[in-house]
Amino acid sequence: MLQMYKGAINSPETIITNNISNTDTLIYVQDETKVPTDLPNLMVIGTGISAETIKVLSISGLAITVERAFQGTAKTWNAGTTIARNFTEYDYEALKNNVEELADNQGDLATLITTDKTNLVGAVNELVSQSAQHAQGNANKAHGGFKGALVKRTSNISIANTTYTSVPFQESVYDNSMFFNATNPTRLTIPEGVTKVKLKGFAHWSPNNTGVRIVALFKNGNIIEPRDTRLAQDESSQSFESPTFDVIAGDYFEMRVFHARGSALDLRFETYFAIEVVE
Repeated sequence: MLQMYKGAINSPETIITNNISNTDTLIYVQDETKVPTDLPNLMVIGTGISAETIKVLSISGLAITVERAFQGTAKTWNAGTTIARNFTEYDYEALKNNVEELADNQGDLATLITTDKTNLVGAVNELVSQSAQHAQGNANKAHGGFKGALVKRTSNISIANTTYTSVPFQESVYDNSMFFNATNPTRLTIPEGVTKVKLKGFAHWSPNNTGVRIVALFKNGNIIEPRDTRLAQDESSQSFESPTFDVIAGDYFEMRVFHARGSALDLRFETYFAIEVVE
């Protein structure tokens, strides 16, 4: 019997946030809740005929450890590439193989004992469920799909001691609704037609063990929850994920950072800020 992997309702998507070579096995994602928790499991990087199916072996925060080229060819992928638990050719082949193996081993359906019938029905239902989930996911994408933005630092920046500092971002990894404008590089600004959003941030500090570190979300210049506060570690990283906020056009969000090292400290280039439209 071939191993079968649990599907995900509606094939939810996230993106990778680091550039990866064809040999990298550590991948960072924007939203770890879109990664299956029942591991190992399969995910697909990219779309169409160039996609690569990987096996996710473990997850730690936003980092997933994977086996590359489970199906397809291992490729170089850029930050911002879609990754999702899609229904794959392997899922179909495993189900087909297992049903056929059950049939070969058990003979005529009428002669199966109750346990074997239950196993067979369960296997068929799993295929139907995963196919429906995949189809619904494609339907959702056809009706507008994901809207949001991800901006990041491309170089380290020095942050003054004991001062909340708005992080200026240098590159838009993606922005399909005009949230980011380089003339206000600290802000993600709400455009017309958007009424609810969620946000995420990730801050990576240079090595230092002194003082406290904070990464916080600000709306229209005022601090709001969530924020992440912790004592410094050798190479501290921090993140936050917001609930859904009601917004109007012109509202803006910033990610601000704070430290108490005693002197300036670098915020590293891996730092990013993301927004997702809920409606």
